[in-house]
Amino acid sequence: MIPEDPQLPNEQDDEEALRLENDILKLKMQAEFGAQFDEIAKDVSPELEQQFLKQVYDFEKAWEKQEITTVSKLLGNPNFIPINAIAAADLDSEYQKVLDLYEEKGMSVDFTNEYPTSVKYRFATEELPLHETMLVNMPGMMLGFIYEEFHPNHASDMEEKVKTFLEGWFDRDIEKCTGIVSKQFILDNGQLLPQESFKVKLQQLFDSYNAFEETDYFISETSYEKQEADAEGDELALGYVEGGMRWKAVLENGETLPVSGPFKFYLELGYGDCSIMYFVLPGWKW
Repeated sequence: MIPEDPQLPNEQDDEEALRLENDILKLKMQAEFGAQFDEIAKDVSPELEQQFLKQVYDFEKAWEKQEITTVSKLLGNPNFIPINAIAAADLDSEYQKVLDLYEEKGMSVDFTNEYPTSVKYRFATEELPLHETMLVNMPGMMLGFIYEEFHPNHASDMEEKVKTFLEGWFDRDIEKCTGIVSKQFILDNGQLLPQESFKVKLQQLFDSYNAFEETDYFISETSYEKQEADAEGDELALGYVEGGMRWKAVLENGETLPVSGPFKFYLELGYGDCSIMYFVLPGWKW
């Protein structure tokens, strides 16, 4: 008869003790911060769970003591060189020095789209330093600032939505396509089509083919018009993205059907995001 491992009961006891500590820590966080926790996956060890819980607890405690300050103060109130005093050949290197300072102070400046270095430099040295932010004194925490959060690029956002839809279309990916359309689609006759109904119609079309091959598209024009801001001050806009696309639809018998033509997507922007509310595509009929 094989003797039992004398360490096993101790290991089990240690694991149960850790789980009990984790449960007590959860209760403490619920009482102090109103925290809510989903059920932890069974394959997550109690050690890893405790590490996560302690990180969350430390963050919540630091968040309680947050202060309102300016980016300039966090940077040490530096005197940046005015852009007009920088030679064009030196602008890139001076801008890198600015980024290095931000990183040294635990901050980052990012741009989703491409801009001239002059625009980046002005933002990082003239506009952003005046911005008020919350100081959370927590070691290792980085503050990130994204240019587009200060200056929304609606054209770029709309194009990204259209690109995502077209990629989903060519992959015949229902979720990818429906995830960026409005909850109420507008039909040719002005009626509204619920998102779920649109999803069914799209599935029926995709099921008619085995695959889409030799896919390609281009965007020729993007335009939008700002509307009045809503009650909460969020910027509203309506716009369109148009271009052309082509692909070959593979039929069940293996034959291919070439499809090509112009497309036009109409989008609405609100609450910090945009969605597709109507489109005209080759091969699609409402």
